[in-house]
Amino acid sequence: MAPISDNPSATAELICDAALACVARWGIAKTTLEDVAREAGIGRATIYRTFQGGKTEVLVAVLQREQRRFAAGVERAIAAAGADAGLEDVVVAGVVQAARQLADHEAL
Repeated sequence: MAPISDNPSATAELICDAALACVARWGIAKTTLEDVAREAGIGRATIYRTFQGGKTEVLVAVLQREQRRFAAGVERAIAAAGADAGLEDVVVAGVVQAARQLADHEAL
């Protein structure tokens, strides 16, 4: 078993990483909390202590985290286009980044 951090957010991140890997491998319907626990190197009880709502709460947390990562990536691409970029360049930068992230996402 992996050492558990005293930091609840670090444990939640570990669980989310493991859940994402399991969903990428088997899909949402076939992923169990036992799979997630095994992938994370922790016990199922740790998952339930971190996410009292079980599998649903874990999946919601993963979805929210991935949405934040997606939005941040698009925002970085738009910012990198530069303040003097025209509207078309900004839109293209955002759309291209969004397409890359979707294509490269392990669970999609």
